[in-house]
Amino acid sequence: MANYSLIDLHNHTAYSRESGCNNSISDVFREAQTIAERSGKDALVAITDHNTVVGINEARQILSAGKFDKVKLISGAEFTVDMSEINGVFGGNRVFGNIHILAYGFDENNEALIKFSKDFHSGRRGNIKYSELVNLMKNAGGKLVIAHPGIIRVYPKNTMNYSGSNYQDELTDIRNNARRSKTILRHVPNGKVLLRILVERLTKLGGGTLVGMERFHPDNYYRNFDKEIEKICDEYGFVQTAGSDFHGYNLHTDFSVGNPFTVNFQEFYKHTLQDSMNYRNGLHVSHLPNIEILTGEGQPSNEIKMITANGEEVTYEQYNSVRHAHHEREKELYTSEKNGEYNRGGSKPKSNSGNGGYNNHKK
Repeated sequence: MANYSLIDLHNHTAYSRESGCNNSISDVFREAQTIAERSGKDALVAITDHNTVVGINEARQILSAGKFDKVKLISGAEFTVDMSEINGVFGGNRVFGNIHILAYGFDENNEALIKFSKDFHSGRRGNIKYSELVNLMKNAGGKLVIAHPGIIRVYPKNTMNYSGSNYQDELTDIRNNARRSKTILRHVPNGKVLLRILVERLTKLGGGTLVGMERFHPDNYYRNFDKEIEKICDEYGFVQTAGSDFHGYNLHTDFSVGNPFTVNFQEFYKHTLQDSMNYRNGLHVSHLPNIEILTGEGQPSNEIKMITANGEEVTYEQYNSVRHAHHEREKELYTSEKNGEYNRGGSKPKSNSGNGGYNNHKK
């Protein structure tokens, strides 16, 4: 089993041009190298630009120069997938919007992948269909992972025939969602049912190429939904990946390389582990269940390891405890906002709980 200082399998660069990213590949490697040097262990990183693989050769050239000697690269890309084939199981209703699927470990010099990348960014073609992506990965030797499952776009009005009354997300406001034409998976009462249907369908059509879900991501911190992701991954023997979804400092200043958690979570965690982590790059995932399926190193294991910026180990139980406390605090703020008692822009709720439970969760 390989141990890393961090695992971050979701990073973007200027090659994700439609997202307005202006950071370079070297910017990603520089941050990963800094973190790795603190612990003395390598950093496992993927560059996953949108609908293109053309930057990976440049990334390998940069690493070959030796400046970022503690960074290990796995080939990656994030594809926007046309869901028309998958929606067919719902009798033609548009249930899922286009979803993002991460691809890893493929041959970046595969001619078909390069052609797709160039055609997409020149406007000669649109989003890829799932069956086409599966065939590309089979030919290029790659594996697929469902990106940030909690924020997959769905159309609530078309999902009412699928019973999900036992899967109510604690933070869902059904009335608000009913007024929307489109929302995200974790915000519909039957979201967990729909996620299972989606995974079953993608797996069936994937021919062995679908191997995981992105469990640790800044938008996956809702406790109940994360638990469902964990259950599904265990049942399917999936890789549970982690990614910061870094898009550059100009767009997502609270998403930093190596950090698959929100800034709110980081600030909360600083209180629980005191000064053991800095503001950015605070808590890193160093080993993930079945990560060896992607890296090819050692035998797959179910172990989860997390470390702080200064090398302090964090148990999964500690992480869960803080995540639960953060979740409870978010519910308090949500209720206060709904009642007009709180504005995240500055004012405090009329009856707030003080420190939000920070002192109750110190190490």
